[in-house]
Amino acid sequence: MLLPTDAQPLRTYTMQGGDTVEVYSSEWLRGQIPAELWSYNKVELGTFAVRYSLNPQRTVDTRNGRPYDAYIVVKIGNIP
Repeated sequence: MLLPTDAQPLRTYTMQGGDTVEVYSSEWLRGQIPAELWSYNKVELGTFAVRYSLNPQRTVDTRNGRPYDAYIVVKIGNIP
């Protein structure tokens, strides 16, 4: 698993276009990133989001010409 072991789910939502976003909170992560970076993004310290989209048809990525199963973006804050 790629999430901090203390990650607590806060909410899940679907973006326009179909991507899923899961928002978490982590006390451990809160201590790993300087407070000014959290305040720059105007979010609660320790909040991060995972945005993903599954590709069961394994369509080709136009950037590299290869098929893919999914893509994942992780970002501090609640909107990746």
